[in-house]
Amino acid sequence: LMFAFVIAAVTSACSAQTSTTAATTAAQAETTKAETETSTAAAADTQSFSGVLESKKNVSFIVTGNEGVSYGFTFESENQAPEGYDTVNEGDNVIVYYEGELSEVDANLGAVSIEKQ
Repeated sequence: LMFAFVIAAVTSACSAQTSTTAATTAAQAETTKAETETSTAAAADTQSFSGVLESKKNVSFIVTGNEGVSYGFTFESENQAPEGYDTVNEGDNVIVYYEGELSEVDANLGAVSIEKQ
């Protein structure tokens, strides 16, 4: 009788552990799915613009496209420069990846990266 009680207790504990593991795995899968969806949505919001890097300053730059239209981009500080900013120079043909809208009047604050073409 004691043996049956021990077997029942062990079986119950193993079953509870399996349920906890399954719940943890399901929660991790949901978290990963949410992170992937957020990352994909962010990537979908990123646009690009190609042109010549006309001006490069400490916290801003201007790129002029093939149509002759210039767009300004700014960032808060040198430490927050877009990825690749230190690898491009005035006169380079570049691609700017940005978020938000471009305006010929207002500078864009959403430059994500800039790279040579």
